[in-house]
Amino acid sequence: MVGRLGTNADILISESVLGRLLETMDSMLLDTDQAGVLIGGDPMEDSNGRYFAVRGITEDSPIGICVASSEGGTEPSETDLMLFKKHLADGILMKVDVFAHQFSFYKVSEEIEDAKVLFQE
Repeated sequence: MVGRLGTNADILISESVLGRLLETMDSMLLDTDQAGVLIGGDPMEDSNGRYFAVRGITEDSPIGICVASSEGGTEPSETDLMLFKKHLADGILMKVDVFAHQFSFYKVSEEIEDAKVLFQE
């Protein structure tokens, strides 16, 4: 991936990585009511500030977390935020609704904000 391409995106992600995250959430919810994986990548910085380049699923040094539940929805629940804070002080949260085929990205620190995403291949 090559920078933000002049945008003010908070997250850079390829369509193939996004596809793997969505497939993983879908398959995990077959066996349980809640699913979550750690997102790996690189925190980056340029003249417009901090952003994240998502590389995939990881077990080490996460930059975020991807969660889904059988309840659906793309707004993070208190449970989602507790899980996030268990692993990270700040970073990105991806919430997936596998039933509606929707997802949302958030920047999480002391506040939760919608994140702008740039898809790259």
